Amino acid sequence: MEQWKGKTHLTIHRARAFPGKDDQPDMQIPGGGSDHAGFLTFAGVPVIDFNMVNATRNSYPLYHTLFETPFLNEHLYDKPDFAMHRTIGRYWAELARTLADSPVLPINVTRIAQEMGSNYVVQLKKALNSLPANPNLLEAKQQVDFLEKAAGKFLVRAQSFVEHARHVRDALPENPYDQRKLRGVNERIMMTERCFVNPRGAPGAPQNRHVLYSISEKDSYTGKVMAAVYDAIDDYVDATDKKKAGRKVAEQISIIYHSVHCATNTLKHFF
Repeated sequence: MEQWKGKTHLTIHRARAFPGKDDQPDMQIPGGGSDHAGFLTFAGVPVIDFNMVNATRNSYPLYHTLFETPFLNEHLYDKPDFAMHRTIGRYWAELARTLADSPVLPINVTRIAQEMGSNYVVQLKKALNSLPANPNLLEAKQQVDFLEKAAGKFLVRAQSFVEHARHVRDALPENPYDQRKLRGVNERIMMTERCFVNPRGAPGAPQNRHVLYSISEKDSYTGKVMAAVYDAIDDYVDATDKKKAGRKVAEQISIIYHSVHCATNTLKHFF
């Protein structure tokens, strides 16, 4: 099997067709147009949506038509002998096996911390700075500054936690009957994700509870980062009462801040 920078054949092809950061394949935010949406946006359970795509177009010409038949797949789209279907099935099975058999959950909390500081906060600052100067946005911009500082602390704590988790995993063969530290690591990984679930949901959309990866009330199909924040910004632009709308923007950003603060505290070492 082809190897490249420690990656296997399937990952290589995806990274070459859809290049992302740090030699990793580009991964979009899961949208709301499928069954996985409720698990992520309401329950805060991590999800993955993977499928076969053509690098030159978003979809194939006969998608969702009467001509989309098994014969078409076998003799035109996926020849010979459903090779791509088999590959996707094996990939799914390997993911399931890895999640089930890994002593430590194979979820790297530093990825979300890195994205928060280097991407999400940066884009949010650009969005606010692009608006006409207005005193009613000062509180929102102050909340972004708080969020930026919190994101930096989150990244430091996440990096320390990942190193701690690696030591716990490596020590497991020496003492496989001591599950206390292992359970503590796994529970903190799961609880970190739940820190980003707002029990009240987004304004006007209580079903959209994940404050980072949810769907916008203005577009229920496309996944969006911090949808409630950007919806509040859009509402501010159209509002006649800028003072009230500005406070709503600040409120939504403060919810993100408290979620990051929760995640940072969750990753503390207790033993």
